[in-house]
Amino acid sequence: MVKEMQPHYFLAVPVPQLIQSALHQEARQSGQLQFQRWVHPNDIHLTLVFLGGCTEKQLHELVQHGRSLVENWAPFSLTLSQSGSFGQKKQPRIFWVGVKASQQLAVYQSQLADLCRSLGFAVDQRPYAPHLTLARKWAGDEEYNGDGLALGNGQSWEVNEIILYESHVQQEPKYKTYQAFSLKGVQHESD
Repeated sequence: MVKEMQPHYFLAVPVPQLIQSALHQEARQSGQLQFQRWVHPNDIHLTLVFLGGCTEKQLHELVQHGRSLVENWAPFSLTLSQSGSFGQKKQPRIFWVGVKASQQLAVYQSQLADLCRSLGFAVDQRPYAPHLTLARKWAGDEEYNGDGLALGNGQSWEVNEIILYESHVQQEPKYKTYQAFSLKGVQHESD
């Protein structure tokens, strides 16, 4: 019997199911993207802050303070942009599709990261690079050439909630909602 690993947690923007399915299907059918592991369509999301393992106290505080923070945020839109990769250019370890620059996303992500640091989480110090991971570990015989693909045709969606996900690596799909936070703030005319 395989022992279930301790779950990890992360805060993310959920992606609508229609966009998840379209991205997964489009990437898999492109013919030029040969990766060993594809992300389950239901697991496609936009990570804001990775938290790792947590104590019950940290989770309780994060839920309490996270809700108070996010409730003041106004809903906003995100739009898919081009694909890219992380790792070696010829044999990347991660294939992703990005989102167009969003001032609201940058501000909200920074506020969440600051909150998590104040609660004792070790938050990644690297600059935030918003992306939706679609596949891992290049497996093609030829060199990778998938950067710049316009997957998802620039689809947009309205962000109305932030999810605290719990990760179960031995399950499929891997990510389960631990807590959802609704964006209830007022959107201004200039947004």
